[in-house]
Amino acid sequence: PDALVDASRVAVVALLPIGFFAVGAILAEEAEEGYFTLGSPLRPPVSLAIALRLVVAPGLLLLLSLPLIDLPGAYLLLAAMPCGINTLLVSHVYGLDIKLAAQAVAWSTAIAVLAAMASLAV
Repeated sequence: PDALVDASRVAVVALLPIGFFAVGAILAEEAEEGYFTLGSPLRPPVSLAIALRLVVAPGLLLLLSLPLIDLPGAYLLLAAMPCGINTLLVSHVYGLDIKLAAQAVAWSTAIAVLAAMASLAV
């Protein structure tokens, strides 16, 4: 039903500030301890995470779909979305590098937003 679709969209938009608060809290905690800066997206681990998420994932989807189906452009756009907040959850639960996960979320989101703004200006 349309009401449930609308409710799910509202829930997704309402969760965005909570997710970005989580990223900000992790980045702020690292900064308080004095050994963290947001750093450059060109550092090898961060740039690799960004490239995997924004370039390799949609490229792999396109490559795998070419012989099978005519893939709609929206699917490629979804595959090229920035790293999600679930990256932080997984890195925390499994003891992975939370700092790298937070940087990947922050930088990939910034790059995606700038790319979207640039595409709207054209």
